[in-house]
Amino acid sequence: MTVRELYQWAAREKVLDAQIRICDGMAVSYYPELRDIRRGRYETVVDVSTCEPVEFDELDAWAAVVSYDPAER
Repeated sequence: MTVRELYQWAAREKVLDAQIRICDGMAVSYYPELRDIRRGRYETVVDVSTCEPVEFDELDAWAAVVSYDPAER
């Protein structure tokens, strides 16, 4: 998937302002920040090595923390 494809999908689904959640398949998720994004030579790199892992059981509580009301902007 390219960055453009991700953008087009997010625009179509109306989630352009939604935070990106990365799942590792081991019941842990990561919510990267802008500082975790790097430009590689031919790719976009999302480095979650410094992100706080969120356990599957904590996702509902974490979603409440990172969610916001767009009207508040």
